[in-house]
Amino acid sequence: MSRRNVTVAEAAEHYGLSVKTVRRYIADGRIPAHRLGPKLVRLDLDEVDAVLTARTQTAETVPAVEASRDEIIRLVEAAPDLSDGQRDIIRAVLGGAPVAASNR
Repeated sequence: MSRRNVTVAEAAEHYGLSVKTVRRYIADGRIPAHRLGPKLVRLDLDEVDAVLTARTQTAETVPAVEASRDEIIRLVEAAPDLSDGQRDIIRAVLGGAPVAASNR
């Protein structure tokens, strides 16, 4: 496997991301990068491809777990008092379903 070392800007263009996003992914440890100096960073596209491919395959093999609306409403009702703003957000997420106020 040959090394394809590129700058952050070149990697961003290659993956269709912003430079800021690539830098954030590097800082978060999501993608590997090689710091060659205080401001000089290079990415090996082969390494990044391997990491991104592994994450994609893992995400595809793990079944998605979705809570039902009733379960979400039950959890909200059991939660401590919510502000009107929090209740409005939950209603919007649930598609307008009413959310009861907590009795705590």
